[in-house]
Amino acid sequence: MQRTLIFALIAAIILVVFTIQNAAIVDLKLWFWEVKSSQALIILITLALGSIIGVLVSIPSRSKKKKEIEKLKKEIKTLKGFEYETLTD
Repeated sequence: MQRTLIFALIAAIILVVFTIQNAAIVDLKLWFWEVKSSQALIILITLALGSIIGVLVSIPSRSKKKKEIEKLKKEIKTLKGFEYETLTD
C-alpha cells in the first residue's frame, strides 16, 4: 500500500515536471486536419493511445495462453489421479 502511494506520488511529480517543461504550443497536421495544442498533451495522448492499442493487440495471445494453461491444469489433475490410483492398487 505504502509503496504504491510512493510510486504514484513520484509518477505524478514526474508528470507535472514533464508538463511544465513541454508546455509549448505546437501544430499537429494530418492530411486536412490541423490542431494546435500543448506538446505535453499531444505526447500524453499518443502514449495513452499506444498503450491501449498494445493491450488490444495482446488480448488474443493472452486468451490463447490462458486456454492452454487451463488445458494443462486439467491434464495435471488427470495424471495425479492416475498416479494415485496406480499407487493404491
